[in-house]
Order: sequence, then structure tokens, then C-alpha cells
Amino acid sequence: MHFTQQPSTPWLKMAVKRGRLKTGQTIPSLRAEWSPVQAPQLQEKLPAYKKICGFGEVDVPLAFPMVFASSLQAQLLVNKGFPLPVLGLVHVGQRMRWHCDRDHRVALFQADGQKQTQQVNHQLLVTLASQRQVKRGVVFTLRTTLASDSQMVWEAETDILSMAAQGHGKNDSKSMPEETPVAVTQTWSLAADLGRRYAKVAGDFNPIHLYAWSAKLFGFKKAIVHGMWTLAHALAQYETIIRSSEEASNKYVENVEAHFVRPVFIPSEPTFELSVNGAQAQLQVYQQRSGSTEQKLAMWAVINR
Repeated sequence: MHFTQQPSTPWLKMAVKRGRLKTGQTIPSLRAEWSPVQAPQLQEKLPAYKKICGFGEVDVPLAFPMVFASSLQAQLLVNKGFPLPVLGLVHVGQRMRWHCDRDHRVALFQADGQKQTQQVNHQLLVTLASQRQVKRGVVFTLRTTLASDSQMVWEAETDILSMAAQGHGKNDSKSMPEETPVAVTQTWSLAADLGRRYAKVAGDFNPIHLYAWSAKLFGFKKAIVHGMWTLAHALAQYETIIRSSEEASNKYVENVEAHFVRPVFIPSEPTFELSVNGAQAQLQVYQQRSGSTEQKLAMWAVINR
């Protein structure tokens, strides 16, 4: 699939799409491309994104290109060649990295760099990279790349679980955060309308993020915040903290590997923890269980500094 303009998110097709992955069946290699991408299109949402996610002095947040990738990913998932239903898919992992230096991405994403980039051909590409069987179904990976004149700028891998496939029924080895001393602890206060405000910027109007009543239609007791907002806000807190440290050599996040364990409900007051162990930083977000003081891990991420 090729789009010359940013595609819209096909909500109706996502809602009605049906299917199931048969035992031994492989998801075909699919791709969706948006090109040419104009520099102003990449720049217009940046101020609002930085504000809603809590970024301060950061030029271009690492997770920002996902704002443009989500609708392209959705178009791939409703393709007739994709054999699984879209409803019920669960975002379980995210890896992202820059492939260019800070000056290059500032020129690409910030309005004052428009003259430098307006003649460059930008391309956003989503491909289905791999799949693996897990206990409850299958996890497939979408690889997303942003390139300028064939030079890689940014790359992401999105792991998605589908339970509309036969799982192997065995216990999976789970990746868990290392036990390291916590350097910083924060309590976030998430308002009930956070999902709606983020959706206006990111374009993800999935009903589970908007209202309690719409989330209940899909089995959630309350609305849940977007996983990409949780990750982005954690990265924003890390960058704010590390920037105040004189010993930090790199004050910008160049890569991250994140794991989404359970949803963060809104409104709520989750706990954020930052640990630093040499060349690695570890971010963790905990959601308090309803009617209990017990904290449950919702998301954790590792940054190689």
C-alpha cells in the first residue's frame, strides 16, 4: 500500500474486521508506505505533543514520530492480507532509536529548519517484520522507519499480541526489570480527560482511552491512558531529571526498549520510579490496585545512555 498523504485511521474497518490465524499459518509480509512526507507535516504537531507529554527543553522527543506512524500501522492491519481481527490486539512492547544526530532531527522536525529540509524526500514505512507463538496466542512485530532521501532517521519496533490465534499453552519466560536502587520517585496525577486530550494530538481515538462508559464496552472498568503517552511521559521525566545532573554526558534519549504489562487507568495517581545503573537507566510505572495500597507494575523501560 502506498499513500501520498497521511492516511486516516480506518476506525470502521478496524471494528468490523474478523479473522483467525490457523495453526502453522504465517502472517504474510505486508507493507504500508507514506511518501513523500513534507517537512511541515512533521513539524505542525510537535509543540502540542511536547506539551501534552510533559517535555520541556527537548528538541524532538524520541516517541514523537509514532504520532504519524499509528494511522499507517492501522491501514496495514485492515489490509485483506492481514489474517487477524484488529479489535482485541494488545500493545505489549515498543523499541525506538534515532539513527541521526541531534542537528539532523532538529532541522527535520522544527519549523526553523524547514528551508533545509523542504526539498528532501521523506518516507515513512511500516512492514510486518516477524511473529512468534506465545502462551495466549501470537505476538507479531511491526517495524516502522522514517527516512530522508533513503537515509535512515528513526526506527521503531512495535510488539502486538493477538489472542485470535492458537497459543502454545506453556508459560513464557517474562522479561522483568532488574532490581536496582531507586534514585527518584514521583506520583503522577492523571486527569479523566487525559486520553481525550492526547487523542487530539496523536489521532488515536480508540474508545478505551476516551470515557469510562466507552471503555466499559470493551471490558475495562475505567478508561485507560494510551501506552505511548505513558512511555513518552516517563521519558520526559527522565530527561528533565538527567538534564539537571552535571555528570550526564548525553541529556537526550537516543533509544528505549519498553514493556507494557498492564493498563494505567484514568483518572489515577500512578507511581514513577527511575533507577540508574552505569550505562543504563530503568524507568518503571506502577498502578495502584483499586481499594488497595498494593502497587502493580504497569510499564517498564530501559534506556542505554
